[in-house]
Amino acid sequence: MGTLRAGVAKSDITISDESVPVHDPLYAKALVLDNGETQVALIAMDVVAIGMIFDVGDEFLPELRARIEGELGIPGDNVLVNASHTHPPRKMLCPHAEQVERSFDAVRRALESMVEVRIGVGTGYEDRFVINRTLRLKDGKGWTIRQANPCPPDEEVAGLGPVDPEIGILRVDRADGSPLAVVYNYACHPLIGMPGGPVTANFPGFASEVIEDCLGEGAMALFLQGAGGDMTEVLYKAFWQPRDSQPLGMMLGQS
Repeated sequence: MGTLRAGVAKSDITISDESVPVHDPLYAKALVLDNGETQVALIAMDVVAIGMIFDVGDEFLPELRARIEGELGIPGDNVLVNASHTHPPRKMLCPHAEQVERSFDAVRRALESMVEVRIGVGTGYEDRFVINRTLRLKDGKGWTIRQANPCPPDEEVAGLGPVDPEIGILRVDRADGSPLAVVYNYACHPLIGMPGGPVTANFPGFASEVIEDCLGEGAMALFLQGAGGDMTEVLYKAFWQPRDSQPLGMMLGQS
């Protein structure tokens, strides 16, 4: 086993359409790691899902993995792609061919920028803006909170389901001690968006901005969605005020 090396790069995957308002861009961010024996690529994408729903098709992942393996030599099985599960307006991403090309290009540039690194892990904690949207009722039943559905009367509610407030953290530093990347994992649906409903990476995007601004040195923050399940923002149904996920992202980034 040799020296651990790593590189990072990102590509803007937002659609180029003036009719679609964009508050902040959506990215495909890549981290490539190489210990002298094994190469892996981790890609964090500001999308709802990889395949099945919305604008990333089922063919995206196999095509991307095949191209990375064929042209860059990183085995397809060593390529992990994670969707932040952000909920922007539909048709917010560039077309399929561009999705593959731009994601591939981020991995290619990350591979070309490899430097010697040190790596460490840790945890953070944030429970101020996340709830479990499944209510536990006094009769033993459950009730899932939905934006369009009313909630049961307060006197019928026994409490909320559990949440996972832990932030999993992987930090990658250059050999000189300067930060190269932070990979962080948190479980919560990014649903709230921004006033007026423009395209946004939601709280993961704002959290990443905070982390990158605080660390400096050109460090890149990559958000990985955890077991989101019924985890959502506590302001999920707060329709009496503007929808604004930026304060939530700033809280997560600072934590």
